[in-house]
Amino acid sequence: MPLPGDSFFADREAAIEALASVGAPHDERMDLVVEHATGRVLRLFGVLSDLTKSPSIGGAVAMRLADDLNTETMEEFRSGKLRYAPVNKDIVQRLLPELRARKLHLPWSWRVMNFDLGTRLQELHGAREISFRNVYCRFMEFKKGRMRLGRIYSLPIGGTANGTWAAMIDTDMVDPDVALVIEANISA
Repeated sequence: MPLPGDSFFADREAAIEALASVGAPHDERMDLVVEHATGRVLRLFGVLSDLTKSPSIGGAVAMRLADDLNTETMEEFRSGKLRYAPVNKDIVQRLLPELRARKLHLPWSWRVMNFDLGTRLQELHGAREISFRNVYCRFMEFKKGRMRLGRIYSLPIGGTANGTWAAMIDTDMVDPDVALVIEANISA
C-alpha cells in the first residue's frame, strides 16, 4: 500500500538530522519497528526541547510560553524542570504543515491507538525517564490501497494521566503535561 512519497527518509542519519533540526533530538529509547502492509518501517522519535533550532517551530511554541497565562510553565521550562516544550492542540495543529515540509509528523497510529508507542512511553514514564504524561498522535488508516490520515488524538501515558481530549479553553495556554513528540520514518 503506498504511502506519501515524502514520508520516508533515505537513511537513519538523515532522519536523526531532521529531528534535531527542529529542536527534537532523537531519543533511541523510543525507537520502534513496525511490520505493516507497507513493509517494515523503522520509527524514530524526538521530543521538542530546544526552541532555538527552528524559528518556525520553536518560535511558535516560545511565543505561547511567553504569554502571561503560561508564566509558571515558562519558569519550569527555563529552569530545566520541564525538559520538553509543553504544547497544546492548537499549537500542534499549526505546526503540522511545517513538520510535513521536513518529512516529519506526529506519531502515526501504525497500531490501534498507537498502543506500541504508548506502551514504550509508559515504560519510560514509570522508570522516571520522561516526565510528560500525554502526547498527541495522528490516526492513520488504510482503505482501498491508500493511506489516509485522520484526526489528532491525545494518548495518555502517565499512569493515571487524563487525556487532553479537548483543546484548552484559551488557545494561548499550554498544557504542561503534554509534550510534542515528533516521528521520522525509514523503510527498513
